[in-house]
Amino acid sequence: MQMAAAAQTFLFTDLVGFTALTAAQGDDRAAEVALDFYRRVRPLLSTHRAEEVKTIGDAMMLRCEDPALAVRLGLRIVGDLEAVSGFPPVRVGMHTGPAVSREGDWYGATVNVAARLCAVAGGGEVLVSDATHEAAGRVRHVALGDRRLHWLKNLTNPVPARLASERPCAMTRARPLRACLNTRIVVGEARLPDATGRTRAESMPEHRRASGWGVAPGGGPNRPREVLRRALRSIKSLAGVRPLGAGT
Repeated sequence: MQMAAAAQTFLFTDLVGFTALTAAQGDDRAAEVALDFYRRVRPLLSTHRAEEVKTIGDAMMLRCEDPALAVRLGLRIVGDLEAVSGFPPVRVGMHTGPAVSREGDWYGATVNVAARLCAVAGGGEVLVSDATHEAAGRVRHVALGDRRLHWLKNLTNPVPARLASERPCAMTRARPLRACLNTRIVVGEARLPDATGRTRAESMPEHRRASGWGVAPGGGPNRPREVLRRALRSIKSLAGVRPLGAGT
C-alpha cells in the first residue's frame, strides 16, 4: 500500500517580460539575465530552508520545508531584485499540498497550481494560495491582502489566493509620532529667548536638560508629563481634534 504524500510548499518565480527582452536584446543577453537571476536567488535558499528543484528558461522551481519561511522567501526574492537597477520585474507564486518525488523532480496538482499562480501574478507580486496561508499561520511583519479567486489554466475550480507584502513593525510605525513630539517640544523652546538672547533650552543647566525637564512658556519649571501633554494637545489641534472640555 502506497503512503499518502506529505504536504510540501512549492514556489515558482520568473522574470516578467522575458520574451520581449529576448526579442529586443537577443538570446545571449537573455541567457545572461536568466543566469544572473539564478545566481541572486540561490544564496537565499539555505536561510529559508528551501531547495532548488530545477530551472526552466527564466523560471525557478523551489521547494520549502516551512510554509511561513516560503512566504518570507518570496518577499525576499522580489525585494532584493527590485533593488537591482535595470533588472526585469520578478514575480512569485506558491501553493502548499501533497506532491510526489521522482528522480529528483516533484509532481502533482500542488506543483501545477504553484506554477499557475506565478503565471497570473504581476511584476513585483508574491501570490500566496489560501492553502499556504493556512499552513503558515500568521507570519510576523507580513501582510496578506484580500482573498481573491483565480481561474487558472487547465484547472476546473478557482484557486483562492492573496497578495503578500511586508508590514512595518510597530516601532517603525511609532517613529513618525515620536519625531513629531520631539519636534514640537524643541520648536516651542526655540521660540523663547531669554535676556541673553539664548533660548531657554540653551540656557537651561545641563543636568536639567538631561533629566527631561522643560521650561513652561511663563518661565517656570515644566515636568515631562506636562511637556508631553502640551505636545499632544498641539498635535490634536493640528489634526482638528477638539480637546476634552473645550467649548462647542
